[in-house]
Amino acid sequence: MYQRHMFFLGICSLMVSLALPGVGVAAQSNEKKVPPNFATMTDEEIANFSKRSFALTDRNKDGVIDLNEAPTAKYTKTRGGIVIETAKGKDVWIRDFDGNGDGNVILSEYHEKLKELAYAKRNPSNVPLH
Repeated sequence: MYQRHMFFLGICSLMVSLALPGVGVAAQSNEKKVPPNFATMTDEEIANFSKRSFALTDRNKDGVIDLNEAPTAKYTKTRGGIVIETAKGKDVWIRDFDGNGDGNVILSEYHEKLKELAYAKRNPSNVPLH
């Protein structure tokens, strides 16, 4: 079973908690940070989130997240509770978010992946195993 869906939700939560004001950030410094809940976000909230987080990740503002800008991702594949494969790196993130395989991620690809991840969070029993 792939556990990357949960990891990527964690990446998105991390991006939010680090950089988006008022979302995923504690109101006071002694409060625990609360990541966005993709299971309860509306499609409009997901669209707004994807635009804002994409803009933060696209540091040179060219409309493309390339390998230099991509966050480092990690996933672990297990079978029967035994780790059989682990992958880590910026290329892992690009591969999972790049819808057309050109090595770059544009906003529409990023948004579609976030919608897919939100669906997986809402419907964990309907998520296909890869």
